[in-house]
Amino acid sequence: MIEADELPLGATVSFDYTFTEPASAGSLEFACHVEGHYEAGMKQSIIVR
Repeated sequence: MIEADELPLGATVSFDYTFTEPASAGSLEFACHVEGHYEAGMKQSIIVR
């Protein structure tokens, strides 16, 4: 998780995430829940196979 105060305006940050539990095959979504960000499209689909 990246905190809002760790992400200055216009910056790009990446990180690796390891799922600790198995997930069923299908679609998941990674998203930003800072007000207005999700609605502005700050989300990404994740496909589990």
